[in-house]
Amino acid sequence: MSLANLLKKGWSRQSATAISAIPATDGSKVATDDSKIAEIARIAVANLEKLPANDSAATPPMVSEVAVSNLVSIETVVTNAAVDKSIATETAVNAELVSAKVSADEAVSNAVSKEKAVSEREIVEANAELQYKVRIAHRVDTEAAALDPDRWSYPHSSAMNGAEIDTFIARQDRFASKGLPLLEAESLADKLVLRDRDMDDRRLCLECNHLGGSGQISWRCANWQAAGVASRSRDAQLPRDLVCTLQRCAGFNDALLPKTLP
Repeated sequence: MSLANLLKKGWSRQSATAISAIPATDGSKVATDDSKIAEIARIAVANLEKLPANDSAATPPMVSEVAVSNLVSIETVVTNAAVDKSIATETAVNAELVSAKVSADEAVSNAVSKEKAVSEREIVEANAELQYKVRIAHRVDTEAAALDPDRWSYPHSSAMNGAEIDTFIARQDRFASKGLPLLEAESLADKLVLRDRDMDDRRLCLECNHLGGSGQISWRCANWQAAGVASRSRDAQLPRDLVCTLQRCAGFNDALLPKTLP
């Protein structure tokens, strides 16, 4: 039973002295000293419990409504103080949890930022090293090309090297001098570059010293017997298709043109 209820029923012997020790209207002092309020209330209740339950002679007159109101106010202040203390404790715990979560998030963010910075620095360093190696390689290639003009030509690539170019020009001039149109002479000379690279042993009549004449209607073989193209000299004329076809001939004699080395 609460202290206020006991007073309302008239059980208040020797309680007036305890109650008057703290002014009920002094709310600031009650609010700031919870332990003192609780002690006063405890003493008041203890004194009331000492009275005999059936002692009608000992029962004092009913306490005033003001005293009851004051005790109710004290009880309310004590209850509110306990509630406020519980709320403050819970708030402090929540604040600590929030602070811990913020600290953890900041730690994770800092770790991610640090790792990102390290990765970006590694990428920059790798790019710088790669560019340095490219510059060194380019300088080496430039120096090597100055010493070896055919460094990037055949057999390192499909481009003609110096010897092939010389042979190509000599053949083109010979074929044109034998009456072949310039474009056709150039095309045949280009085909012979591939023939030499493939080490094909077939030859053109245009490459032979025994080819006579200077035009398509005047081409004839001066070594017709060894070549087996005719049985008598007057029949040794050669058609255009035969002159421009790669073949193996027993009477072939190289016109001493430069040859391409494979």
